[in-house]
Amino acid sequence: MTDHFRIEEFVPEVVFNQYGAQSIWFIDPRLPILAEALREKYGPLTVNNWLWGGGRQNSGFRLPDCETGAYLSDHKRGIALDIVPKNITAEEMLNDVIQNYDLFKPLGLTTVETGTKGWVHISMRNTGLNELLKIKLWHG
Repeated sequence: MTDHFRIEEFVPEVVFNQYGAQSIWFIDPRLPILAEALREKYGPLTVNNWLWGGGRQNSGFRLPDCETGAYLSDHKRGIALDIVPKNITAEEMLNDVIQNYDLFKPLGLTTVETGTKGWVHISMRNTGLNELLKIKLWHG
């Protein structure tokens, strides 16, 4: 898929088991490109890690009936990721993404979530804005 990511990292196990490589249908095609650019800048990143026995299943695309997140979340539309960086803290990564938005805007980044603990939420939602939208962690 990219140099550092596999499709399994963007979808839950149940989706991959049913659709295999066609699981790519459920995510925006720009999302792996953006994830790769973030990986190049910040080092190793984890999205979903179920493939390697980890517990992260819903950090990329989420099925409509997934209880994690909002009913019509960007995850359920295949345009968001929750990323855990390995070499820096999530807070450091988020602050740097905000400071360097001009690097990621051409790749489709439009939105970040503040208030997360241990991960960085990025999204490609259509905001109609020229600047980065900063939303607060949703507590549903």
